[in-house]
Amino acid sequence: MHDYQLSVTVSDQQWKSAIAHASAGHSEEDFFAEYGATPMIDDSRRRFRRVRARGRALALQRGDRYGVLTSDVSPMGIGFFSPVPFLPKELIILCFEQSEQITLEIRRCYRTDHQGYSCGGNFQSGPMPPGAYREFLDELKV
Repeated sequence: MHDYQLSVTVSDQQWKSAIAHASAGHSEEDFFAEYGATPMIDDSRRRFRRVRARGRALALQRGDRYGVLTSDVSPMGIGFFSPVPFLPKELIILCFEQSEQITLEIRRCYRTDHQGYSCGGNFQSGPMPPGAYREFLDELKV
């Protein structure tokens, strides 16, 4: 189920409308080539397995638009790279063409290099039920 390729996109026009854009930290070609379920770590405390969903999205925060690169999804939330830091418990709206706007509560955000931050947010509405999560993944299939 988790071996297919997922992608998130926004139009070039929307992407260019952002005031800052994220960088993946390494070759974008390598970043976008990875897909499928992420490897599980033996001592992981995660409740759900993450699935790579690489692509471009917009993060809306207090009227500002930032171009972010999504990295993975799970029933709990979405991981992404951001050009600006977000504070834990802060609410942002994530927008991409395959889905309605998603409100995320930031859980983590740390600097990856001088150009960006690795962030993770939980769905504000709580974990997705299995059926809704399956439909969400189907919308992201390439």
